[in-house]
Amino acid sequence: MPLIGLLCAWLADPNDLFAQSWAPGYEDFELIELAGPEFFSGAELYATDFAFDHRGNLLVTTQGGFVFYMLRDGSFASDPDTGEAVPFLDLTDEVTFEGQGGLLSIALHPDYPNQPYVYLYYTVDPTDNDLEDGLHRFTRLTRYRADPASDHRTADLASRAILLGETWGSGAVAHSWFHPNAALAFGADGSLLVSTGDSDNFGATFDACYDNIEDDRIPAEQNIGQLRAQFLRSYNGKVIRIDPLTGQGYSTNPFFTGDPDDIESKVWALGLRNPFRMTIRPGTGDPDPAQARPGALYIGNVGPASWESVYVSREGGENFGWPYWVAHVEFDPDADPLVKLDPDRTFGDVPRPDPEQVTLPVFAMHRSSSLDEPVFPPGVTEPSTLPYRNRCMIGGAFYEGTTYPSDLAGHYFFGDCIFNNLFAAQFDDADNVLKIKAIGGSLRSFSQGFNLVTIKADPFGGDLFFSFKRGIYRLGSTLFPNQIQASRWFIYD
Repeated sequence: MPLIGLLCAWLADPNDLFAQSWAPGYEDFELIELAGPEFFSGAELYATDFAFDHRGNLLVTTQGGFVFYMLRDGSFASDPDTGEAVPFLDLTDEVTFEGQGGLLSIALHPDYPNQPYVYLYYTVDPTDNDLEDGLHRFTRLTRYRADPASDHRTADLASRAILLGETWGSGAVAHSWFHPNAALAFGADGSLLVSTGDSDNFGATFDACYDNIEDDRIPAEQNIGQLRAQFLRSYNGKVIRIDPLTGQGYSTNPFFTGDPDDIESKVWALGLRNPFRMTIRPGTGDPDPAQARPGALYIGNVGPASWESVYVSREGGENFGWPYWVAHVEFDPDADPLVKLDPDRTFGDVPRPDPEQVTLPVFAMHRSSSLDEPVFPPGVTEPSTLPYRNRCMIGGAFYEGTTYPSDLAGHYFFGDCIFNNLFAAQFDDADNVLKIKAIGGSLRSFSQGFNLVTIKADPFGGDLFFSFKRGIYRLGSTLFPNQIQASRWFIYD
């Protein structure tokens, strides 16, 4: 099963019925399809992420390794003779996409197209080891230049540079179906932030997943399951901060060793399970990378059997506690049976974090809305006809536009991959949550293969765009058709 079905499919409701609904006050919202399942069909072509270019058009990634150039009307850069879509880049011979792996993330250099760099994060198995089941793999971060000769609609293949994961052991472990590569985001200081999950198969170790592979293929010290998230010499369970031109860590990073190529030197924050999507809050940070202030980084973290959470990294060095902490709750094996900590095993220099040094989420939502307090902190939800239910956190984007109802200005929109629910959270200047609002429920049908995967804000007008695995959509409103139309149709010739 491909990524997005597996992201939390094992917890999906077998009685899923598609009944799109909007919360009171937001009934005039509508989800507008730009490109749907007639194009994004089959695992290799499932839409995973997208990035806006300087014209407001989109570069869309697919799980199997394609990147397509999509115009804002939903059409694709195509062959003039056949009319077929021409990929911006085809990495399908390199990308493995079983389980939750594949080409999941894309980002463009903040000075694009003056620096026409496109960054891609995916899973690979480049070896000829007769183990092509997709689980014997690692993560890779590559950079390509968009070719000006094609009006930036195709990649210059000769420009390829590998920033992480050139060989085994130089990328993050991706040895299970779960939680490999996650997200890319640029800081206000131009640094590239890269998140990676713990790559743990609910407690499995290399003994189960790496048989018949040479012992030196992956560092043995990383054979510690979920505790990779606490181990500084592993990319897993971390956000790293690197120079987008060299791939090296900054000397201002919190764990810098003196060698910018050391994994520790790149680590920005740790203790995460599956930080699948993240974004910088607008208006935060400092443009000088020497100040080490990329901005308030909002991280959506997929939980185990209980809490889905959003964390904020403000200064770097935060430890969010996983697997010893699940959101704001210290690990309880009875409440979270999917957390595997072996009390009889010695883990060397992977200490249990001091509870006083664990950074708690800014908010969390329980997978069961039947709890008396399904949202942490309590008292921040607004009354709604829709349940505050989230079974698979999809971190989102800040709405900075003017076309939606004014009470949503500056709100952080986030969602859920299973029920395809949409929420908006209001924060104060110190990143404390003030209110969480339910916006819409069952925006697309899970049972028909739609899963919310990505939420991003259009830099030209602020409207929110979504990937639902089988399509790219925009959140519109019948109340403001003229303004939304103007914000949607930017020059793309």
